Amino acid sequence: MDSQDFSKLIFKDEAREIIFVIGGALGLSEEVLNYKNSIRLSFSRMTFLHEMTRVILAEQIFRAVAIEKGKKYHY
Repeated sequence: MDSQDFSKLIFKDEAREIIFVIGGALGLSEEVLNYKNSIRLSFSRMTFLHEMTRVILAEQIFRAVAIEKGKKYHY
């Protein structure tokens, strides 16, 4: 999914609550993996530090908001 698609996903239903879960070193529990109405995203097939993943997620959310507002996010 690209940044445009991610923005559409986030803003398609304003009444919906969105929760992001970043998996730990051992992955996610079956309960989390099988949660109803969940969507699984991956930034890469590579493994990143949790701190790095938080920064990447924050940047993608910033891009999604910029796209939704019609602003440029590439300069």
